[in-house]
Amino acid sequence: MVDAGSQLIQAFVATPEAPVFAPGGTFALSASGGASGNPVVFASLTPTVCQVQGSTVTMLTAGQCSLSADQAGNATYQAAAQVRLDVAIALATPELGWIDDISKVYGEDAFELPEPQSSSPGTFSFSSSDPAVATVSGRTVTLVGEGVTVLTATQAATANYTAAAIQVRLLVSARPNPAADPRVASGLQAQVDASVQFAQIQSGNIRDRLRQVRGGSVSNDFRFALTQAGGQGVPGLTLPKAAADSVMPRLPEGWGMWVAGSASFGRSGRTGLAGGGADFSSRGLTVGIDHAVHEQVLLGMAGSWARQDTDLDSSSSRLDADQRSLAVYGLWRVGGNLFVDGMLANGWLDFDSVRWNDLAQGSAQGQRSGQQWFGSLTFGHERHNPAGMALTSYGRYDWHRATLDGYSESGLGAFDLVYGRQRVVNNALALGVQGSFQLTRDWGSLRPHWTVEYRSALDNRGQATINYVMRPAASDYVLDLRSYNDDLLSLGAGMDLQLDSGWLFSLLLGHEQGRNAMRSNSIGLQVRYGQQGANAPMYSDAPGAQPVGGSARSCGGSSMRCNAPPGAQPGDRQQRRRKPALLFHRSPPCSARALVCLQQLVALQQLAQRLGVVGGVGQQAGGACTLHVAEQMIDEQGASRGTAQGRTGGDVGGRIGFAHAQCRAAQHGSAGQQLFDHRPGER
Repeated sequence: MVDAGSQLIQAFVATPEAPVFAPGGTFALSASGGASGNPVVFASLTPTVCQVQGSTVTMLTAGQCSLSADQAGNATYQAAAQVRLDVAIALATPELGWIDDISKVYGEDAFELPEPQSSSPGTFSFSSSDPAVATVSGRTVTLVGEGVTVLTATQAATANYTAAAIQVRLLVSARPNPAADPRVASGLQAQVDASVQFAQIQSGNIRDRLRQVRGGSVSNDFRFALTQAGGQGVPGLTLPKAAADSVMPRLPEGWGMWVAGSASFGRSGRTGLAGGGADFSSRGLTVGIDHAVHEQVLLGMAGSWARQDTDLDSSSSRLDADQRSLAVYGLWRVGGNLFVDGMLANGWLDFDSVRWNDLAQGSAQGQRSGQQWFGSLTFGHERHNPAGMALTSYGRYDWHRATLDGYSESGLGAFDLVYGRQRVVNNALALGVQGSFQLTRDWGSLRPHWTVEYRSALDNRGQATINYVMRPAASDYVLDLRSYNDDLLSLGAGMDLQLDSGWLFSLLLGHEQGRNAMRSNSIGLQVRYGQQGANAPMYSDAPGAQPVGGSARSCGGSSMRCNAPPGAQPGDRQQRRRKPALLFHRSPPCSARALVCLQQLVALQQLAQRLGVVGGVGQQAGGACTLHVAEQMIDEQGASRGTAQGRTGGDVGGRIGFAHAQCRAAQHGSAGQQLFDHRPGER
């Protein structure tokens, strides 16, 4: 019997020799067997690390994979001795993926970093290479300043994977120039415009009062107005005189008190950075008192309050503005047709602003105060003719200075702005023409009127300086602003309806057109009721004109009516001896003394003849003067001589004076009336 031979397993190797772990990854085994020819069988000695299927090893984890190789024997050869092979499965390097480089603007809110994509389940930690630019807590990045930093995501090693890291570049840009932000510019523009508009509105209210005085009214006047889209101050609703008397005591002669209230609604818009559109509404109240210190001079003072709300387009940005002011004003009548008026005021301003910021997705709030001085000086010329037409031409210089205090916003953190002290200057020259035409009817009168005015700024500036509250720029940002009150053409037209009952209805339409694409339209409605206050009675030579005093007698126009005051006595001449109020636009009355009256009549007739005027002013004044003569003779010598003088007046001044003499004779007894009734030929 022959003993079986031995056999060996050789070249037992793994391919690759040092595999790297991969989930489900494999590597191959190979070996050379002995002479028996039986196959070499591979097995895993560490089944938790690797498994063997045939000659393929599947990696379960990284680590040492122990493998064995065996070969069976046969009748000739013994089984081969087992061979062992240790294979080190290396840790895998994670495959990471993350975001692209990041760009931010300093001042934006903190943001969250996403986790990188990785084949490893290891946890991540994050860091910033420059904490002066950005800091990281967990995955939250907080911007600290402008600059560049590298954000690193580091993944911890695991049983099968090594540690790994991935980086991204973060660029933090400087905050934008706030002067280029339309909402910043529009908010500042609204402040500039509001300060100038407050001055224009209050100045307009006072100028309107002076216009009334020039027209003959120094009575108490209560007016309320409604306008649209930034029109000039216009008259409005006037309370009945009885209501005025119930509000305040009657003032001494020559004193006047007035109240004007207004509300306006509209829209403004401009081109350019400062051109964001805005809707606005405003309301105000002005109270004034004045005194005629001389026949040709009036002085007064007024206090006002106003508020304007502005909503900027396409955002929640808005501005609320308040103003209080005190003013002194005056009027000087230079001769019969020329006048000079002026006013000077000091005002206090308050602004509450809300500004929306897209980058921060929030709003900033701010409060600002200021002070202003403003005034105007007007030179004008008025012309009236007997036909009822009036034409006024004027030139006006408007002057405005406002100083707005510096202030800081709050609510946006790094996007909050600080505004420097700002000075607003607007000096403008206005040239205008006003015209009207009086149409007298039995029930009252109609007066269409119109206005054309052009305003041009001689000096118009309001430069603003801006910076950030946190980490301000080395130098302030500068924004050059101009108010709306420049290069404007203002057109106005309207119709006044005056009833004999004392009511006045007035419709006013206006339009303003600026070269900088700013337009505004206005509509106003005025309703007034009440007679004039007590003044020196006087006669007017203007057809349809009302006497200055409620007790005066009208002796002008083609329809003559004798309006003697109730309770008047024939011998009462005290009223007629009062001096005429030359401050107001009325023709001076004839003297109560017949001689002076006739002298004035002769002078007027001679002037009328030289001018070729047959009727007109001379004839009407002659009738009025003849009435004075007739009245005096009736009072002193009886109705018959009054009638005779009335006939003489008819020869000189026409039937106007004679009709007044007839009316006066009827009031002074039956004898005078009977004399007229029995002498029709002389009438």
